[in-house]
Amino acid sequence: MGYKQPRKLNPVSLFFFLLGFVAIYGLIQFGPPYWRKWSIKEVLADAANRIYPRRFNATDDFISQVERETTKKIRAAGVQDPSLRVEISVAKGVRITAAADYREVIRHPLVNKTTTLVFRPQESVSITPVN
Repeated sequence: MGYKQPRKLNPVSLFFFLLGFVAIYGLIQFGPPYWRKWSIKEVLADAANRIYPRRFNATDDFISQVERETTKKIRAAGVQDPSLRVEISVAKGVRITAAADYREVIRHPLVNKTTTLVFRPQESVSITPVN
């Protein structure tokens, strides 16, 4: 009664194969939208930092212009949602906040289903005086 080598295909190897398949599928399907969200947070931080020098006298026209430019940059990053909203707000003496609101739809080919991801990234810059 010696050592018996396990078969090449057993429940453990099948489990790890399925686990690897699910991980790769998840990275391929869900990785790009989350990567895009991460890059959009950088665009929003740049927008908030653009407002910072004018934090005490930022006009509505200037803020609207920065919002339009930020929207163009977010669209260039790959967001195709027609209901994309970009909002920049200045809370006097507290903070500047730049936020985006959009959806991404992921299509699953084999089961003919979709998953809708809702993203609301935001970045803020504190303008509270430091003592």
